[in-house]
Amino acid sequence: MSDVQLQNIVDIIHKCHTWIDVGSSFHWKDTAVSWHGMVQTVCCRCLTLRACHSYNDYVRGQEWHIPLLDIDRSAKILMRKDAGFKKRLALNALTMTDVERLFMEVTYGIIELELFEGY
Repeated sequence: MSDVQLQNIVDIIHKCHTWIDVGSSFHWKDTAVSWHGMVQTVCCRCLTLRACHSYNDYVRGQEWHIPLLDIDRSAKILMRKDAGFKKRLALNALTMTDVERLFMEVTYGIIELELFEGY
């Protein structure tokens, strides 16, 4: 995923967030990855999401560090399922729904962004 595509995702989340916002898109963190059947640790860039308000079981200030490797993997899965997503990603024209689907995929359904454009 290019920096422009990532910035587009960050902008959508920041502009339309309800309870969770982007803390940082330049955070580097060690991450475990499976490579040729072995688990190895690599340092990779992460997107940090931060809870702006307490919501459900999440407290205000809670952070999630999502590796860009996982975001790329999830984007590839969605591109295989939806040709429209692939086209919009290539054109940097993702919608709120696309970003929500991407983060539902990358977090295995744990984090639902609940973006809202009415602010």
